[in-house]
Amino acid sequence: MERLAALSTFIKDKHNYQMAHLFMSYLASGLAHEMNNIFTAILGNISIAGIYLQKNPEKAAEKLADAEKAIMRARNLMSRVHLLSTKKPANKCPILLLLVLKDEINLLNNTSICLKVDPEEWNPQIECDEELFRAAIRNALNNAIEATGDAETPIIVSAGATTLDGRPAALITIKNWGDSMSSEEQGSYFIPYITKKPKASGLGLNIIRAAIELHGGKLQLVSSPQSGTTLELIFPLNS
Repeated sequence: MERLAALSTFIKDKHNYQMAHLFMSYLASGLAHEMNNIFTAILGNISIAGIYLQKNPEKAAEKLADAEKAIMRARNLMSRVHLLSTKKPANKCPILLLLVLKDEINLLNNTSICLKVDPEEWNPQIECDEELFRAAIRNALNNAIEATGDAETPIIVSAGATTLDGRPAALITIKNWGDSMSSEEQGSYFIPYITKKPKASGLGLNIIRAAIELHGGKLQLVSSPQSGTTLELIFPLNS
């Protein structure tokens, strides 16, 4: 009996070790994926600044300032990545949703992204961990850009009011006309490393969902050949 108990403990400990190792692998890969998105924004802004440096110094300075913002965001993200394994964000503060959404769109320097707000004056305040909120928006936008694979194909970002469990909420939808997904593919889309994109890690949607759910929100994916693919990010508003 003692040998059996010892064997059982060994198997359990080995299983726990394997699960911990698997979790750390996901966490490290997710961090690498997120940092790569930020570095892309940094390099893009620096490259554009180089183009404008002589002919339009003010524009160059503006792009360098955007690159600096992205660098600061990377530093903040490094200090908060552990929050993806906790049950609630640690640094919640009020932010203006539309202001942050526009900022993340501008950082990408992608002219195919079109923002629609209904009504135009809608700009609610939400209480959240700003860096996690930005990470969700950034990954959702990059996911749409990678899906289209074409700078000419428009990506429609819409923002407006909705409800979540009977309470006021903000709805952000990001729609692209890249490859649509079958119902079977949609069911497996949130499994880590499952992706149709040759150069993608398959972790972006998991980062989005984790960040949203930590704030009591919800992420939905809708896809069809007729209407493209839409990500719906729902965040509860301040009560």
